[in-house]
Amino acid sequence: MPLLKLSIACAIDDSARADLAKACSAMLAACTGKPEKYVMVVIEQGSIMMAGTAEPAAFADVRGIGGLTQEVNRRVTKELCELLKGRFGIAPDRVYATFTEVEAPNWGWNKTTFG
Repeated sequence: MPLLKLSIACAIDDSARADLAKACSAMLAACTGKPEKYVMVVIEQGSIMMAGTAEPAAFADVRGIGGLTQEVNRRVTKELCELLKGRFGIAPDRVYATFTEVEAPNWGWNKTTFG
């Protein structure tokens, strides 16, 4: 049930997008302690204006049911920034991330909800 929706503003081909999604999925599962079979990663490419420039940047929206603690959120932010810096040269100060806890009855899956 952890979801990472990542908007990225830099050139990325389909192969790199697939590799990034796989790496993000494994990272999110490891950081949250949730089984990867419930992790979803969405990668979108587009334009981002940050600090008045259109240099490469990224925005991550992380949602989950339980477990998004301050420690987990910091770890996800650190791991994601390192991943984006290493693969695409996106500076960590060009990455924003938000974290939202969703109540189990408000998260649907497999013809029902988690709560």
